[in-house]
Amino acid sequence: MAKNVLQGRIEDSLQALAFWVGYQNQQYRHHSLPEGAIVAELTRLISGKTGPDFKIECEVLYSKLATENTWDKKALADIVISETDANWRDTLALLEIKKAKRAAFARPLLFSAKTPIAFDDL
Repeated sequence: MAKNVLQGRIEDSLQALAFWVGYQNQQYRHHSLPEGAIVAELTRLISGKTGPDFKIECEVLYSKLATENTWDKKALADIVISETDANWRDTLALLEIKKAKRAAFARPLLFSAKTPIAFDDL
């Protein structure tokens, strides 16, 4: 399978992940969604799209991936994808997941005539 086909399948999985995160936020709106849950769901989605053609692994040490040993010995890549018969140095894709805090505009606002005032500012 070509690398651009893998890219398309990752993009499809990311779109499905966006819907999943939205659903989880609605379903459990008073609880924060952990980064590990996002990584696990994205891994499941990518694996379902690619099948057995690729090796997908979570939490791989960067020192396994880099030819130069300049990485912190404890630094981990969230998702690494390579061909099934390749070693980690022939990585096709590396995905790093970062969870952002809720945006400031998502807080309730009070509007005055001049500017919006967030409840935190009161």
